[in-house]
Parts: sequence; C-alpha cells; structure tokens
Amino acid sequence: VAIPVDNLRINAAITVSDAKYDSYLSRDTRFGVMNSPCYNKETNPGALCNFKGNSLNQTPPYTVDVGAEYTFNTSFGSLTPRAEIFFSGEVFFTPPNNPLARQAPYHQTDLHLTWNSTNNRWWADAFVRNLENRDIISNDGLQSSSLGLGVLEPDNYAYYAPRTFGVRIGVHL
Repeated sequence: VAIPVDNLRINAAITVSDAKYDSYLSRDTRFGVMNSPCYNKETNPGALCNFKGNSLNQTPPYTVDVGAEYTFNTSFGSLTPRAEIFFSGEVFFTPPNNPLARQAPYHQTDLHLTWNSTNNRWWADAFVRNLENRDIISNDGLQSSSLGLGVLEPDNYAYYAPRTFGVRIGVHL
C-alpha cells in the first residue's frame, strides 16, 4: 500500500507460485479406468497414474491485484472513486492438468464510487463488479464416472458472479 500524495491510495499484491506435485500416485478414474490417459491393458491395467510434475490443483502460477483510489473532499462530503483489477494465471482443477478442466488466465475489474457525509455518519457506495462480465470458473465439481458410463463425464462448474452492480447505503452508529 502506498500513499504518494494526500488522498491518493494505491495498493498492489503479487503472488508467484511454482507448485507442482513431487509424486502423486492415484487412479485417474475421471473417465473410467479404461478411458484414463494412464490406462494400458498390458502394463497398467489398473490405470495407476503418477502426476509428478503437474501443477497443483487450484493454484495459479501467478496472481496480481492492483487498485487505486482518490478522495475528493467537497462541501457535501467526500467522494472516492476506486478501481481494482485482478489478474490470474491458468488454474487446473484436476491432478492430470486436463485442459478441459481448467480456467484460462483471466482478469477482472471492479469499480466503486463511495460517498461519506461531512460528519461521517452517512455513506453510500455505487459499484460494478466483474466489469468485463466474464464467465470465470471458480471450481470444478467432478461427476461420478458411472454417470456418463465412461463416455460422457460432465463437469459441474461453479462460477464467480457475473457483472454485478448496485448501490449500498449505510449509517455509522
């Protein structure tokens, strides 16, 4: 967090990760044992997979979160516009790092305009979240291999909220 001049606040957070499995032996039964990428009738009939070197589930290689706001003091209170943007690298939801079970890199922008009364008793916040209105997968709830009989294994994606906007009004007691 930095305040380079009065009323200007800037924040930034960066994470970098190289989270990989050292060794992870498991049966990849997502598509049924016979449809597993590790299945080999002669050498690996049980489809035991080692996901060594694959990216850890739900761990992006980087995230960047930046924001800025500036407060304007007026005769009717303060107005503070704020912009935030979040960037994330690719996220896999399964140990095999299946490209069908992932969220591609993305960014999301949120905007706010906050008003505080001169005596700081009342406040209001107008906002827009997910300005881009992107479909961003937050989780992949995998289905049973029996559901699609080893042929069709639908994903049960959970998504972050779509573009959301509104106004909140409050009072400090």
